[in-house]
Amino acid sequence: MSNPQQDHRSSASSFLKNSLELLQTSLRDQGRREARFVSLATLVGGEGSERHPAVRTVVMRQWESSPPLWRFHTDRRAAKAGEFAQNERVSAVFWDTVNQLQIRLDGIAGECGDAACIAETWHSLGDRAQQSFSRLEAPGEALDRPDALSFEKPSASESLTKGQLVSSNFMLVEVRVTSIDCLSLADDPHHRVKGEWVGGQWISKWVGP
Repeated sequence: MSNPQQDHRSSASSFLKNSLELLQTSLRDQGRREARFVSLATLVGGEGSERHPAVRTVVMRQWESSPPLWRFHTDRRAAKAGEFAQNERVSAVFWDTVNQLQIRLDGIAGECGDAACIAETWHSLGDRAQQSFSRLEAPGEALDRPDALSFEKPSASESLTKGQLVSSNFMLVEVRVTSIDCLSLADDPHHRVKGEWVGGQWISKWVGP
């Protein structure tokens, strides 16, 4: 697969295309699991000085090219679920250490409504990861000590074991990407492209790094 550093002289659209191909490649590479970690920013609070950003790391589980979107999962009781319910606009940063490539993704976040996709993602999790969604204590809730956790016991009609029903606390989030910013630090001088998703295609341009 071509590298954006090698193709940077061709066009802004080629640079953008190859950057996204590298993102997809890194997600598929089992030897580079760290490449799936994405910094996600949401807005917290009301108007004016009360509003501030909140940033955390999530794991990018899926990427789709057209229309561009990516997915991650969370506990629906987590603060971030409420944050993008109040303000659906989010921003994320993906960093590719191998290729010295930063990709910023702005978009609209919401709960994925595709039942098949939700089930597929849930069943791809290990037993321990699935069990974490049955904790009675919500993420961020105060604890007396780190191991003071209790778990909900599934009823006969609601099993949380692998291959069975999806936990009601499990939430698959879908971010529809509206704009992108790709920066290559491997080039000298550094190369940067901005793109907007308009009319079913990327409209891209070179900008200063």
